[in-house]
Amino acid sequence: MDNRTSYDSRIDLVRFFAFFLVFFTHFVNKGGNALPESDDLWWSAPVLQRLADFGGQGVPIFFALTGFLLGRLLIKEYSTHGSIKVRYFYLRRIYRIWPLYFLFVILCLLANPFANGTPAVNLIELPYLLTFTYNWGQIYGSLPGSMATITWSVSVEEQIYFIFPLLLVISKRPRFRIVAIGLVLSGLLTLIMADTQLLPGAARQTTAYLLPVGVGLFCAIYEGALRKNLTRGNVFTLIALLYSIIYPSMFKIISGTSLSNTLTMILTSLLFPAILHLSDKFMRRNSFPLMILARIGRISYGCYLYHWAVWTVMTGKEILYSPSEGFSIIGVTVAFCVTVIISEISYRYFESYFLKRRKSFQRVVAP
Repeated sequence: MDNRTSYDSRIDLVRFFAFFLVFFTHFVNKGGNALPESDDLWWSAPVLQRLADFGGQGVPIFFALTGFLLGRLLIKEYSTHGSIKVRYFYLRRIYRIWPLYFLFVILCLLANPFANGTPAVNLIELPYLLTFTYNWGQIYGSLPGSMATITWSVSVEEQIYFIFPLLLVISKRPRFRIVAIGLVLSGLLTLIMADTQLLPGAARQTTAYLLPVGVGLFCAIYEGALRKNLTRGNVFTLIALLYSIIYPSMFKIISGTSLSNTLTMILTSLLFPAILHLSDKFMRRNSFPLMILARIGRISYGCYLYHWAVWTVMTGKEILYSPSEGFSIIGVTVAFCVTVIISEISYRYFESYFLKRRKSFQRVVAP
């Protein structure tokens, strides 16, 4: 087994971008722009409004990154050892996801006295939280909103983790391209069915997120060829940059169409390779601000969970927030800093303990 790591800062820059999108839409749309629009409020600037409208797409970007990283790791494992150990895969995922997840659930149980209005957790949610089925509870169980609501995406992720390696080992030789095609088609089918009212809850359906996972897997399969070809010129960089600007700007229009779930998931999935390429370009400069952002990306799992706890407490206690005006700029800034500080402490003094032990089940060098 190889216990070393190979740090890839561009991955963490993508993580930061995905997290910040989710953070911004929660603290602006949920705490600000969800209120009646007013030209007198700070978020009324068109650029901020479009960023807030687009922010939820940070979640599909996370899933595309999941497909990329898992694909890259399993491809390397198979090419090195001629096999994929599914048990080791599951143990690595357990060590990475479960400790912080269950710590967060416990914190939700302890935080009820501080979360006025929106409870930190409802007892009816516990069976779903303990079985990683929260998204299904939202679709079919009518779960009330709480601080624990943010875990729906972790449930989706865990369900995908369960099936991902199994799809690769059902044959003697893993067929990564066929699996990637199958994931994309399964995601497309789910989204089309949701857009045509044949399925409920498109944003919570596990199979809908197989589309970005499949795109991420394709990026992992062809990573070497893509990086070799794309570094020769700046044409793709320009295309990636324009796409990263134009698509979010037009997102609100696209999301208003009859096939909004399908179109936005496709376009956001295709945004992932563009962001990955731009991150690769930017991180070559090794500038201090970018390294700070990459560090936040490194702890983004904690940031993703804790930011919703911060939101719940700040809205419940009306800290730098008012029901009529939402969060102030200072409130958003304070919330971001508090989220990062809590996540850094969590990463250093809690998560790192389990991350070190995860290496015992690591067969190849991993980022």
